[in-house]
Amino acid sequence: MASVSAKTLFVHNLPKEARNEQLADVFSDIGPIKRCHIVFDKETHKSTGKGYVTFAFDNDAETALKSTIKLGNNVLKLKYTTSKEQMAVVKNKKSPQNNKERRKLKQEKKRRVIIRNLSFNATEDKLKDWISKFGSVKEVNIPKKENGKMLGFAFVTFDNMKTAVKTIKELNAKEFLNRKVAIDFAIAKEKYNAVKHDDIEEENDNDDNKDEDGDDDDGDDDNKDEDQDDELSDDEDAGPDDETLSIKSDNESEMDEEEDLDLKKKKKRRKESNDVSEGKTVFVKNLSFDTTTEKLEEVMQSFGETDYCIINEDPVSGHSRGTAFVKFKVKESADECIERSNSEDSSLFIDGRQVHICLAMSKNDLHNQKNSSEKKVRDKRNLFLAKEGLIYPKSPAAKDVSQSDLSKRLNLEQRKRKLLTNNLYFVSNTRLHVLNLPEEINDAKLKRLFLEAVDDKSAVITEAKVMRNFVKSENKLGKSKGFGFVTFKDPKHALIALRRLNNNPNTFSKHKRPIVEFSIESRLAVNQKMKRNEKMKKIINLESLNKFVDVDVGDFPYMGVKAKPLNEKEKVTVPKLNRKIFEARKDLKQRGKVVKSEQRAIKQDLQVKKNKKEKAKNRRENKQLHKVKEVKEMDDFEEEFLRKRKTPYLEENPKKEVN
Repeated sequence: MASVSAKTLFVHNLPKEARNEQLADVFSDIGPIKRCHIVFDKETHKSTGKGYVTFAFDNDAETALKSTIKLGNNVLKLKYTTSKEQMAVVKNKKSPQNNKERRKLKQEKKRRVIIRNLSFNATEDKLKDWISKFGSVKEVNIPKKENGKMLGFAFVTFDNMKTAVKTIKELNAKEFLNRKVAIDFAIAKEKYNAVKHDDIEEENDNDDNKDEDGDDDDGDDDNKDEDQDDELSDDEDAGPDDETLSIKSDNESEMDEEEDLDLKKKKKRRKESNDVSEGKTVFVKNLSFDTTTEKLEEVMQSFGETDYCIINEDPVSGHSRGTAFVKFKVKESADECIERSNSEDSSLFIDGRQVHICLAMSKNDLHNQKNSSEKKVRDKRNLFLAKEGLIYPKSPAAKDVSQSDLSKRLNLEQRKRKLLTNNLYFVSNTRLHVLNLPEEINDAKLKRLFLEAVDDKSAVITEAKVMRNFVKSENKLGKSKGFGFVTFKDPKHALIALRRLNNNPNTFSKHKRPIVEFSIESRLAVNQKMKRNEKMKKIINLESLNKFVDVDVGDFPYMGVKAKPLNEKEKVTVPKLNRKIFEARKDLKQRGKVVKSEQRAIKQDLQVKKNKKEKAKNRRENKQLHKVKEVKEMDDFEEEFLRKRKTPYLEENPKKEVN
């Protein structure tokens, strides 16, 4: 460690409005000052809050360092600085003199990661135990402030690159000491800023030209640029004048050299990007992150002489992206390389990984290919059809619909949207799910019903099935479950049938209307069907599932929501359980309570009327019995009436024969 200057102090936490005269007045109370000045920004000409004070005597500088000095409302922070000569000695000591040592140091810094959002309870031992799950760790360093408080991040250096990559992949965004940490490769701050402002756009353009499979791992995290030497102290940001100078880290000198190399590479790439049209340049994918340019060139030269081999690197971190470009001297060598890579008999392996090679594309061709792919149907799961036929409780289509039907529709909608959160499920545009079927409807009647609804001779139904319960005791199918499936060959006919039959009061009954919706299918189940029966390939064509042709069947008052395909710029989203659905369910529940209370009131009124009628009848019968007791002789009708009433009057007064 270099010895510090005993007379010059580095001052920070200065007020922004402070001036050199004020700084001199404050420190002149301690002892005579040779010079002092505040560091100003070269562009904005505003104070950086930092400055330098040089005393005439060492004792005065030491006294100032031990004192608490305030300027305005700010307590100034002081520390010794290092002289230019000492800085030069330190720099020379740190700089490796031979290329092997330099390359080793460079590789070591590539294996260093930064861990952010670190708990203040973390220690180097705890962090090392946690992060060394996937390989050995060479060094763990948790930077701290001058007062001993942690800065909330740490640096970890691994023994090899594979361990670093795997650790970032597996442990990033995982919890350590009850805090989610962010892990990424550490790079120098100066390099990040230079690349970000000057080179990142050009680099992205070049990489877009080359990464035709879209494996862009651009560094969009603005915080992955901190290095240990940039975080430890603020006095490294700027130096005073000829008197003193901040110590530069060994990282910075090496990063400057890396920047020069990057600039040379980028210039070379820009010149070579026109070579794609010659058909001599190939694009290599699935490269190992540890593969070097020398290793790649050695393998490629087995097919012929090469002009260059370039491994694509991230513009910010400088790490390999797993892709590369290779230009051969002759076109035949490039063709042979591509043929070998695509051969089923003998694949091409580099560093234990099978690489995929294809002819490189120009920037314009790549751009056109991306545009053409975007024009294709992006909604591969037909998510927009999920809303087709939906009936909202307060919509005009819900008029006169029974409470049970509305509740059933909303339950189906919730189940449908929950299933579609899984990417394995999609909405079939040819298969319909039919509910509320009467018991007398069988497969033949169901098929005839839908063909009549479509009213088109070209319509073909490949499946019409009513789901039934299986009676084990009799080993046969029993009663209908009340739902079934109908599959059309043409999606257009399925859409027509849905819009004409769904919620139609004239199909079955006004209070029990058919519920028709596009079926939610599982790709796994569809693939299994196709494997079981080759004929199903003609019926179920996954490529045709995305075709949509809108049809106009007219507007009916009972018709629900009409689905519309997405526009080119519209984003594909999974239907969510939004507030509208929950409000509808709540409204239905409330309406159900009101209906039940009304029904109870009606039943009570009917019971009261019935009781009144029975009481009136009993009163009339009692009056008749009272009259009969006064009559000694009864006719046959009266005797029969009393016998039915089981009155004891006949036993006491038997009928007397009249002479």
